[in-house]
Amino acid sequence: MHAKPVKRVFLLECCQSRCQFYPMASVRRKRGSQYWFACYTGPDGSRRQVSTKTADKKAAMKIAWAAEEATRRKATAEQARKILSDLVEDIHGTPVTDEAVGVYLQRWRTRRSSEVSTGSDTRFKDVFEAFRKHLAKGNEKAWETMALSDLSTAHVAGFRDAMAASGYSPVTINLSLKVLKQALKDAWLDGLIAESPAAKIKLLREDNVGTTKKVFTMEQYQDLLKAADEEWRGMIMAGVFTGQRLADIASMRMEDVKPALGGVWWRFKSRKTGAQMAIPLAKPFVDWMQKWLSRGAEESEWMFPAARATMDRTSGRVSTLSNQFHRIMATAGLVEPRNGKLNLGKGRSGGRATAEYSFHSFRHTCTTWLKAQGQPESVAMAFVGHESKAVNRSYTHLPESALLQATRALARFSVVRAA
Repeated sequence: MHAKPVKRVFLLECCQSRCQFYPMASVRRKRGSQYWFACYTGPDGSRRQVSTKTADKKAAMKIAWAAEEATRRKATAEQARKILSDLVEDIHGTPVTDEAVGVYLQRWRTRRSSEVSTGSDTRFKDVFEAFRKHLAKGNEKAWETMALSDLSTAHVAGFRDAMAASGYSPVTINLSLKVLKQALKDAWLDGLIAESPAAKIKLLREDNVGTTKKVFTMEQYQDLLKAADEEWRGMIMAGVFTGQRLADIASMRMEDVKPALGGVWWRFKSRKTGAQMAIPLAKPFVDWMQKWLSRGAEESEWMFPAARATMDRTSGRVSTLSNQFHRIMATAGLVEPRNGKLNLGKGRSGGRATAEYSFHSFRHTCTTWLKAQGQPESVAMAFVGHESKAVNRSYTHLPESALLQATRALARFSVVRAA
């Protein structure tokens, strides 16, 4: 009696990836995902994966075989994707859309624009433009024609390494990588790709990057006031007496500054953290405001109209204002003129060497001066705010009388008035 012939089907169970491999074509389902991915050989011989948008394994296998067959017939990548899309649509009524890299990233940015600040949206734009230029070095039209599923770890790693070779700081490189990582992770979560090509790319170490931001001394503060024009004097005073970021100070609205509870308070929403801030203003700054308004300053909803207009012209950026402040510091003899030597990259997204002094130094100055007057850490943090919303909220229980007391102590520490 002859033994029953065995069907020549090669089957291999892969516990880690939960894949089932048949000759050439296969299907795969990642842990935590309901959809099967079709694995097939592309026209260039590389293995490719694309979501079938179906949880039916048999239907997914048909899609995988269709893609493999398209390759055997030497179909172009576009033709193969068309065959794949048609089959998916026949199975469950929805075509598979393997978007181009550029189309997806732009769609992702549009979707996120309503969730982030203008500055973050601008950063997304700059990162994607830099990534587009990087991809164009290997394929001029890659941004428009490369399928998202064809984007590889090598493409993302190459982008990181190219930035490093161009002189960008690890901080700048890591910020760019984090944007790509999030965008591609979302593509994976949406079932558009089998796995994120950026998931395994490591961030660069930022240990001892740049220099520590310094604190302005009282003498330096006086020199800055003398070197600045009237509006910048007010912004410098706001910086040292509130410890807030340049973007928030330049966006100070008249209606947000009102007398209350025995002082003059500035209530606003932090552009970076989204935290609701309430800061009592020190008498030297209040005196400057009264003088500023009594001089018949141009009527505006903004306390610093020229600064705010500069931000509006630059889509919410503060880089131009930062450059203006650097020139004030140079005039005061605190730093060397830049002479365009700090920009290590090309264009507005170029990396910069870290400056010891900047407008951000006022955050450290305010904190240091408060502590010098014996104010506790909790009061200092309530003033300047914290990068973390969770940490910020932990200080909201502070009584407003404690903040008023701290403001008065800060004013006593600095008896300087605007010139």
